[in-house]
Amino acid sequence: AVDLTAGDITFLGLYTEAEAPTGRGAIILHGIGVHPNWPQVVYPLRTRLPGDGWTTLSIQMPVLPNEAEGGDYAPLMDEVAPRIEAARAYLREQDAERIAIVAHSLGATMANQYLAGHPDGANAYVAIGTSGVADAGPDNISLIADIRVPMLDLYGQQDLAGVVDSAEMRAAAGSANGNYHQAVVPGADHFFDGQEDALVGTVVEWLDETLPAE
Repeated sequence: AVDLTAGDITFLGLYTEAEAPTGRGAIILHGIGVHPNWPQVVYPLRTRLPGDGWTTLSIQMPVLPNEAEGGDYAPLMDEVAPRIEAARAYLREQDAERIAIVAHSLGATMANQYLAGHPDGANAYVAIGTSGVADAGPDNISLIADIRVPMLDLYGQQDLAGVVDSAEMRAAAGSANGNYHQAVVPGADHFFDGQEDALVGTVVEWLDETLPAE
């Protein structure tokens, strides 16, 4: 566990070194109302990517009480960029020369907003279970259209309706990015329950193709 600072806010990061350092780091952003060690999606990624040469830093994003809905997060979106910047700085201090962002659900909306406004904010990006029009902030379709870093748009076949139904719109928006790719995991739900191997395997394969170990 590490303490990270963004302005006057101190927040939690869970740092795991790669088993074989390759100069690659991954910032992991969790979804709505949870934390950086959440057992679904987040924990499998943050603990298994290091086996493939990725140092991971899973960070606490702004959260509200569990009964809060997506729209309630709109006022907190300004806190996103400073936290990601702090995570990037920490990974660079640990000798990560190439950094990917891997984000799930509302975390992907946060990453979409960040990368749409920060074209050099990552070397690669994996969005997992991102919807079309998000309740918090601008809609994801518009944001994806402005992202230029290599991007994998990953979702489950049995994902939330807002994710599955907007897949074609996201792909159309991503067509402006020559390095946009979309993939679906058969049978997986929004949290990839029972499909952790497929989730991690798909993310690792794409990241290795996009940012191979040197």
